[in-house]
Amino acid sequence: MAATPLFDKNCTQCPRLHQFLVEVKATYPGYYARPVAPFGDEHPQLLIVGLAPGMHGANATGRPFTGDYAGLLSIDIDGNDYWVWKDIHTVNPCIVVCEYNSLWGYKKSLTIPYQEDFIRTKSHYSNLYYGASIKALTDLANSKGYSLIGSNIAGNNAYFVRNDLLGKLRVISAECAWIKSQFNESRDSLGKLTHLPFEIRLKEIAELPLVNLEI
Repeated sequence: MAATPLFDKNCTQCPRLHQFLVEVKATYPGYYARPVAPFGDEHPQLLIVGLAPGMHGANATGRPFTGDYAGLLSIDIDGNDYWVWKDIHTVNPCIVVCEYNSLWGYKKSLTIPYQEDFIRTKSHYSNLYYGASIKALTDLANSKGYSLIGSNIAGNNAYFVRNDLLGKLRVISAECAWIKSQFNESRDSLGKLTHLPFEIRLKEIAELPLVNLEI
């Protein structure tokens, strides 16, 4: 039996999507408006699947995640946050909200090493070992054309705005934005909450590896 093609640009198996593409083509004759082929590594470490058709993105360009407007990107995955944002190149959202780990402080650009199967609750019983410092994210943001404009009072999310949209917004440093985390989620080896003070939490994971991005 012949192998079934992985991609068919003439596919009409979903009547709703097929009708949508017909209507897009009629409205925008110059658009690609057909099923769009995937691209990238055949064995990726991270796979992003787009199910909703972007009117002025892939339907216009013929390439996934290219061309459409992106207003907000939120990265909160309790682990490889820095590495994921570092490898996003096809969209430039207006605003990026990214989780940081306040235990890593604000003076150094630190992050956990990339690990494709990273799970926070399994990386260390304390549930405290994850993510990047706010300075690491700020340095990365600057390299991508974004500036840090604030953080939340809980001490775990940093807010970045694309430089061409800053207007009168005040840019601040990682030191100014850093807030000691206001929540207690540390656990013991049995999985029970321990509510450790901030300074003790850091000692709990002091021997675990970190990447210093400034070296």
